Amino acid sequence: GMKDVLGAVVNIAAIFVAFLSTIWSILIAMESKRVIQLLQDAGYDKLLFDYLTSAIRWLLLLSIISAIGLLIDFSKPQDWHRYAFSFWLFDLATSLISCWRIMRIFTMVLRFK
Repeated sequence: GMKDVLGAVVNIAAIFVAFLSTIWSILIAMESKRVIQLLQDAGYDKLLFDYLTSAIRWLLLLSIISAIGLLIDFSKPQDWHRYAFSFWLFDLATSLISCWRIMRIFTMVLRFK
């Protein structure tokens, strides 16, 4: 049911947060590498970090909202449930799009290398 979906989303979102945070740390450590220098020269380094930060924030929010959803009894429908579910779907979609944007950029960077 819904509790299983929310539990899975909490786990997956937390894994993605850890993964993206690791990428962020690696990029900071690689500051003197050629690929990072090319990103800096093109002016995309700050944009990339902004995208990473945005994805991490949306995923953290998704994880928190999903964890809160685990505490809610959905067997007794209430009016506010549809609004909460709509916001959760919005956050889910935004998180997925943010992650896709990061993966697309890194794919381009790796191809360029």
